[in-house]
Amino acid sequence: MRSTHFLADVRDANKLGIKKAEVEFDFADIMARIKRVITTIEPHDSVERYESLGVDCETGEATIRSPWEVEVNGKVITTRNIVIATGARPSVPNIPGIENLTP
Repeated sequence: MRSTHFLADVRDANKLGIKKAEVEFDFADIMARIKRVITTIEPHDSVERYESLGVDCETGEATIRSPWEVEVNGKVITTRNIVIATGARPSVPNIPGIENLTP
């Protein structure tokens, strides 16, 4: 996200009072940076880490039934706090030949 915000700032430099701004980038370098950032963050944002800190983690399909109850896979859990961590997955568009591209 930081890379895209930076590129947007360069694109809109004149709105920021800058007469001219140019940037060159390689998409592969940006993707490599993203992978490095994810690798750095991953150990600090995992089920295992939170469980080691005493957090009960449940995975599965959930429904919040009230401010104090959540149902996960048919099991109702009562708690003072509910944290929803949905994660993320990229959506790959249906473009012929995309599977042959190298990031």
